Amino acid sequence: MKINFYKNLLLVVVTILYFYFAFREQSFNTLFYKLNELNLNTIFIIIFLLTISLYLTSIRLKVSLNFFKININLLLINKINIFGQLLGSVFNNLIGSIFGRSLVAKEYNLIPKIFPFITLYEKFLMLGSILIVNLSLFFINSDYYSDLTLNWGLSAFIFSFIVLIINFFLVFIFSPKKYKNIFLIPLKFLLSKNSLLIFIICIFVTLITMSSYSLISINFLNNEFSYINLFFIFGIVTLISALPISYSGWGIRELSTVYLFKYFGYDQSVGLLTALLVGLISLIILLI
Repeated sequence: MKINFYKNLLLVVVTILYFYFAFREQSFNTLFYKLNELNLNTIFIIIFLLTISLYLTSIRLKVSLNFFKININLLLINKINIFGQLLGSVFNNLIGSIFGRSLVAKEYNLIPKIFPFITLYEKFLMLGSILIVNLSLFFINSDYYSDLTLNWGLSAFIFSFIVLIINFFLVFIFSPKKYKNIFLIPLKFLLSKNSLLIFIICIFVTLITMSSYSLISINFLNNEFSYINLFFIFGIVTLISALPISYSGWGIRELSTVYLFKYFGYDQSVGLLTALLVGLISLIILLI
């Protein structure tokens, strides 16, 4: 119990630090002024895109469950998925998702020990899909990003896998003994059609998320931007915010957006506002 308390306390402190450095050079008046410039049609489009993304993650979960011969309707799966994501906003986004999904599964007499494995496996595939999209964008414009490789691109990729592997072992170590075997990813599932379909869904979710970020930014940048740059920026932001090192990406999403906008010479306040809006809209969709 004390271990969980200190882990959550550390996460709170780290998240506050993320927000501090993200807001340190920003003016609240500027953020408020820019917010008033936001087109309402853009908000509706973002809500639509992120809602589609949410339902795609539910379909992804259904595909995973079908492999284990667990056939339940999409409405219940959506409930499991949403509750998992909500708890991911309260706890570490990976631990919260596992805990939330398992709780709802137990309530409906499903097999809760399946969900830690499925959630971790989906996380691996999701990060893999983000990496592939990012690397594709990098090679499309590799000359421009040559100086960025070590600073952000390669560093973010290596860092993401290190953190994910560490988190995987922490979950494995502190999980009940009866759940440990479920963390050993079966080769059969890895090579199945289900796994390929999950990966394809992850690609679509990644592209929708990056598009949502980019659409909001375009609203403020007055044609002073490159579509490839924005997608590359938000590809890295999506990757970093998906890591289990914050509450559902809060703080680290805002900080990474601010620093990447600064690197590319864009208005940092636009990056911060974009990250905040995507986070808030995603949370509102979950609560509704």
